[in-house]
Amino acid sequence: MNIEIKQEKDSLFAIGIWSILISGTLFALPVVFTLKPDMYMGIFMANFLITAFYFVMLWSSGKLRKGRGGLYPFFLFLILFLISAYSLNREMIVFEKSVTWFSVLLIIICVNYAAIKFFSTFPAWLKNISCFILGVAIVAFTYLALYLVPLYALSAIAFFALGISLHTFVPLLFTIYNVVLIRRIAQNSQRYLISILSGTAVSLIVITVYTLQWCSITNTIDKQYRKALLNEDNNLPGWVNVAQHVQHGYITERILKSELVYSVPNLADGNWFWSMPSRNFAEERKHDPLVMIAALFFYPPKILQTEKIKILESMYDSRRQAEERLWQGDDLITDHINTTVKIWPHQHLAYTEKAITVYNKMRKQRWPNQQEAIYTFHLPQGSVITSLSLWINGKEENAILTTKEKADSAYKTIVGVESRDPSVVHWQEGNRASVRVFPVVNSEQRLFKIGITTPLSNNNGRLVYNNIYFDGPDCRNTKEDIDVLFVGTPLEVKMPSAIESVNSKRYTGSDLSMKKDWAVSLKANEAQPSNFSFDNSTYKLQEYHEVLQNINLKKVYLDINKSWSREDYNLVRTSLKNKEVFACGDVPIQITDQNKDEIFTSFTKKTFSLFPFFLIADAEASLVITKNNALSPNIGDINNSGFSDSLKKYLAKQKAINVFEFGDELSPYLKTLREYRALNYDKGNTDKLKKLIEANTFVKNAEDSSTIVLHDAHLVLTKSTGTETSNAPDHLMRLFSYNHIMQQLGIRQLTSSDVNTDLVEEARKAYVVSPLSSLVVLETKEDYERFDIKNSQNSLQNASMKSTGAVPEPHDWALIFIAGLLIIYVRMGHSKTRLV
Repeated sequence: MNIEIKQEKDSLFAIGIWSILISGTLFALPVVFTLKPDMYMGIFMANFLITAFYFVMLWSSGKLRKGRGGLYPFFLFLILFLISAYSLNREMIVFEKSVTWFSVLLIIICVNYAAIKFFSTFPAWLKNISCFILGVAIVAFTYLALYLVPLYALSAIAFFALGISLHTFVPLLFTIYNVVLIRRIAQNSQRYLISILSGTAVSLIVITVYTLQWCSITNTIDKQYRKALLNEDNNLPGWVNVAQHVQHGYITERILKSELVYSVPNLADGNWFWSMPSRNFAEERKHDPLVMIAALFFYPPKILQTEKIKILESMYDSRRQAEERLWQGDDLITDHINTTVKIWPHQHLAYTEKAITVYNKMRKQRWPNQQEAIYTFHLPQGSVITSLSLWINGKEENAILTTKEKADSAYKTIVGVESRDPSVVHWQEGNRASVRVFPVVNSEQRLFKIGITTPLSNNNGRLVYNNIYFDGPDCRNTKEDIDVLFVGTPLEVKMPSAIESVNSKRYTGSDLSMKKDWAVSLKANEAQPSNFSFDNSTYKLQEYHEVLQNINLKKVYLDINKSWSREDYNLVRTSLKNKEVFACGDVPIQITDQNKDEIFTSFTKKTFSLFPFFLIADAEASLVITKNNALSPNIGDINNSGFSDSLKKYLAKQKAINVFEFGDELSPYLKTLREYRALNYDKGNTDKLKKLIEANTFVKNAEDSSTIVLHDAHLVLTKSTGTETSNAPDHLMRLFSYNHIMQQLGIRQLTSSDVNTDLVEEARKAYVVSPLSSLVVLETKEDYERFDIKNSQNSLQNASMKSTGAVPEPHDWALIFIAGLLIIYVRMGHSKTRLV
């Protein structure tokens, strides 16, 4: 049959195109808008009825008979059938959600099928592209047809149930009729067969290359894991060696997420083609044909799922997904955020409240009918969580601060056993905090609010407030309202373009698309000396000016990893000409002109480093120079390893170690050590480093039991006995207490399980979340009593936007009471005089 197409009007074909547009639009509604899952079945039924209606039209028109030119409208029917099949897949899951590249590929293939009717009118180049796509299509649909083989028998038996099970055969029909179409095109012109075969060949080459890379990386992972286990001198767990040395990339991530997120063949259980991924990892489950095919030939690494998750945490910052869950949260979305920021320009401080609405899109009839929301907040250095509240029965209920153990026990008991209303926020290593909210009932919303006290970073004469961002339930369509308030007049304010000025002290933005990385900056004047008094103690704030001290620097250690460039390496070595310079692996290795290149090549193979500080013999006469990315395990991740034990013993006996950073960000490992004041830390470029080295000086540790330094904000906070009139917000006390707790805990938090009751009381008084303390909201007064969680009256309570900062002392309350009585007495006296 000739491929040439008559140019006469074909109403049946036009109806098919319009049907595809309508059906495709209906199918896309849940992608574009947040719809209740109750509507999914309705969308499927509409897709299915449109498909059935068009098939009836084709049948009754006689187009399906041989020689009646029905091939092209039949492809329109198959496209409708494919849309209907994927719509049904939302209700009866056969495929996990397709990855983006495969979804786009299917759309391109379907557009090509719809346009092939007009093949004879295409220019030559477009004909070749169209034929190339047909070659790709036969590979794609052959894969899908094979994937569904295990369902063919059951689907054939269930055929009589309205024909719904026939959706299983859609890829097989595409494969068969794609071959029919190719034969017709090849009969008309053999030259197009080359383009078709090229499409097929390129697809197979991509699959082969991907599979070979999968094989190579899988073998590397297995090799590094075995190597670490067999190396008796290696004090780190085997998974750390894998995370450090395996190639960081697209395929590696999918290898590690196979069985956790991506469907893979499950040959061990006799399921020849596929199995659903497990639910140990809180990421939407996906179906990637390349992963399926590669895993069919080379099964993923034989590493425990718990260790895979630790590697993912270290390499891809996947800590929120790996959080322990009591209930699933797959169907939750972050619906709305209301962010209010209060900034004190003269104190270089800010307080942020984020009211977050989380919505469960699962329909009410589904079981389980409630899910758990988990959010991870990333905090600037020195910041602290200072409030939490949860709306219960339409009323905002404030959290109570208690020990971390009590809060955790109450939350797990109520959520895991009794399934009632709690929320809790815990401190996490690496400047993070995790918030849990339960329950979020199907088709309903929950609202919670969290407050964070933050010192503003001081960068080159500008104070910078960075948005407190979080990882949590799906935020793709989240809208945010932002309100920024200044206490005092700010100078030279720079706001994101979407946030508009109301007046010189207030800026707002409404219904904005949520962004993680927005920031506010203003001119930095020297911090105004300020104080806040509470409970016979005064907390003072003033500008911090760095003080240098002389050190007898003998040895310098380079913390080299993949973040270092060759230029970095050479510049640092040039600055250290007269010093002994070492790199540290299992033992310190002195860097010389002879081995410098070998050492650089060897150490930059590591994606991240965990510097073994315990190998430094003389900490006071040594300096560690580091540059890192945001990747590494937390210290808690490597607990009970030889490395961890050696580190804890060493730091328990040492003063703070001199560390200079010339990168953009500390790794989670170093962030935690810095927060615990295990590091005497300084930061700058290589020019600053060179000056320090030449002068044999380094920054002096200005902290003691009554003094806290917030280096990034250039602030120093001090505590003294006695009371003064407060002229600053209570956040001074909150920031001091949190950082003082971290300072006093120091490495003891890592080396001892003993709870310091004085520090717990300090956290309770300041109402700050710390390694020792958490905020928890429970449903009833009886719940608090049952878990012995009591609110302290002699405390700041939850921070608030309404707080003025000046909290009366106990003796102040007495004076206020006496003054009140005096006023009443005077007024009563006047009243009696008038009556007389």
